[in-house]
Amino acid sequence: GFDYDKLNIDKSPAVQRLLSLTDVLSAGPYVASLSKDDLLWRGSSNQELVYLSERYSKSDEEKWLENSPVEELMMTDNGIMRTGFKAKKGDLYKSLLRISP
Repeated sequence: GFDYDKLNIDKSPAVQRLLSLTDVLSAGPYVASLSKDDLLWRGSSNQELVYLSERYSKSDEEKWLENSPVEELMMTDNGIMRTGFKAKKGDLYKSLLRISP
């Protein structure tokens, strides 16, 4: 939920170390009124993906949108709810929906 600019100017050794070890940062606070299901690794449209290393780039996003795995599913007495991110092909999610009552 932190903006990258605020993290980047933080002089804390722990924050700077975390940033140095991060390839892609999903930055910015979650805003429920801006919530969208089709964003890659973000919950709301005000959030941004920040590429902090040379390992990945914006050009990888299309592939990730198609193949990104489900991060989290919540199973309750009332069914299955996706609380993480899913790929368009989300095989696990689709399979669970087929067997859900």
